[in-house]
Amino acid sequence: MARAKSDRTAADKLNTLLQSLKNPDGKDTTSKAKADDGTSLFDKLSGRQTSSKLSTTQWEAGSKYGDPTISDSDFLEKIKPALMTSAEGLPPEQRQALETAVNNGAIQFQKASDVAGLNYHSTVNYTGSPGGLEGMTVTHQSNPTGAAKDALDQGRAFAFWAADRGDVYVSSVT
Repeated sequence: MARAKSDRTAADKLNTLLQSLKNPDGKDTTSKAKADDGTSLFDKLSGRQTSSKLSTTQWEAGSKYGDPTISDSDFLEKIKPALMTSAEGLPPEQRQALETAVNNGAIQFQKASDVAGLNYHSTVNYTGSPGGLEGMTVTHQSNPTGAAKDALDQGRAFAFWAADRGDVYVSSVT
């Protein structure tokens, strides 16, 4: 929370600086910037937001422990090790393409249920005391067909479950 406040403060300062550079005489010839413009500017300047295909999906947590409000760039950083491990089994040119896309943030996230032919579904079960805070198991069912199957088979996309977003389909931005 403290980091978010710090980032927001920095983004607001950058936005103020940008506005003053755009309009050095101080006259306000345009309407006020949207509240999230400073954050967007901060993301662009810091290199955190490099994807040309940002997610507008309303995510739901895949578990009690998930945070569906996590940004695409933070989510990518969180799953990056798993994606890189998945890339190890790909042919060199496909592995390099995936690594480049991940490192450049050129990755698209979609709900698995929104991808035609993916047919991917996870079930989460909690164990232990009431509230299920002692353990969790996740089982998956997958029967991809068509273009979704081709993308998965060729290593251009991955389907998986994540606590922060549930069933996710990850592909390179084209």
